[in-house]
Amino acid sequence: MTENEEPQIFKKRYKIIKKLGAGNFGTAYLVTDLGGRNEPKVLKVVRLGEMDADQTVDSVREAELLSKLQNEYIVKIILWLKKRF
Repeated sequence: MTENEEPQIFKKRYKIIKKLGAGNFGTAYLVTDLGGRNEPKVLKVVRLGEMDADQTVDSVREAELLSKLQNEYIVKIILWLKKRF
């Protein structure tokens, strides 16, 4: 996001501050949580539409499993959404 661009808001809750990086199937952004204590978080957007069926199943399974884990050494998943685009 450049200085002249309006900040993007994701799901009316997360304001995108900057792009952190991108890979083959997704992009990670630094965001501010507008619905909480205005604390920084990372939003990872995974493009399921660019994956084959097995990769999609694996990605969804990974998100489901990680969202159930609670450990100080594992990134905490707060929310994940499944949408093809």
